[in-house]
Amino acid sequence: MSAPTTTIIQQGDIGDLVSQLQTQLQSLGYLNGAIDGDFGPGTLAAVQQFQQAQNLTADGVVGPQTWAALAAATGSTTQTTTPVVSTTAVVNAPAPSDTDTTSLAYRCLSLTGAFETSQKQQACFAGIAGNFDGMGMSFGCLQWNWGQRTLQPLIQEMDQQNSSIIDEYFGANAATLRQALGESLQQQLSWLNTIQDSGFHIQQPWHDQFSALGYDPAFQQIEVQAAQQRYNAAVGWCSTYNVTSERAVALMFDINVQDGSISQATQQLIQQDIQNLQSTGDPSQDEVAKLVIIANRRADAANPAAQADVRARKLTIANGQGTVHGIAYNIQNDFGITLNSAF
Repeated sequence: MSAPTTTIIQQGDIGDLVSQLQTQLQSLGYLNGAIDGDFGPGTLAAVQQFQQAQNLTADGVVGPQTWAALAAATGSTTQTTTPVVSTTAVVNAPAPSDTDTTSLAYRCLSLTGAFETSQKQQACFAGIAGNFDGMGMSFGCLQWNWGQRTLQPLIQEMDQQNSSIIDEYFGANAATLRQALGESLQQQLSWLNTIQDSGFHIQQPWHDQFSALGYDPAFQQIEVQAAQQRYNAAVGWCSTYNVTSERAVALMFDINVQDGSISQATQQLIQQDIQNLQSTGDPSQDEVAKLVIIANRRADAANPAAQADVRARKLTIANGQGTVHGIAYNIQNDFGITLNSAF
């Protein structure tokens, strides 16, 4: 196999090398769209998903590292002489500094988003589902949706802050999207039915266009801000139970999202269990023991039909690792959430 190409390609480029990239991504299951040699939003989203899975910087730019990873994953040979022509000015996504992926709020949202969408790290920000629940379409880490009017404000904020990015991702469909956002809820839900099939799968190119939006750092920051109230509540709950770690904040945040609250009766049981704990002399072990108590007591209080799922999620966070919806998690390795103090 020859050495991977050193040619760098990115959104806006066209040519045979883009087609080769698309063929590789399609063979690996990352690209559902056509092999057309046009590096558009769908190809961008596929590249970012592949990069994320390979623990590469998910910037959507295909350079030597990404080519090498693709070659290793597919066993393919990539030619280095194919010309790539940029026919339009590339509108770059906002710089990574526009969203702080190291913040605990971002990491907690990513973890809970992974549980909600069954997609790890940045992929959860692009999680998308159709009208299976009557909400029209759900999108993003916390599956904000049209039916409850929780998704529209996020898209509108993105359009107000970065209208050129919306134009780039959605192309000719940007005008249709903006028109829909200005209509009544019933009209919006009717329109959403036209862009998905009977199995509630969002059709192309809309699926890949929304997916590209979810990977954009600026839209991710909007999602973080939209979840800020829940994050603030989680921080407050930590003081109630005298837990201080990043893992504790993540646990409380997931409780807020999945379960809504902790009842007074459950709170009393938790506090009583914590009072009865005997210290091991190791602050980290003591912290984990408290988190396990909180996780189990909150799961015990859940609806019987949901108890197993609630317990799996909460104990995965409390213990730092576990399996949720068939996916194995190590929250320190996967999300950088540790037992270090959050305060």
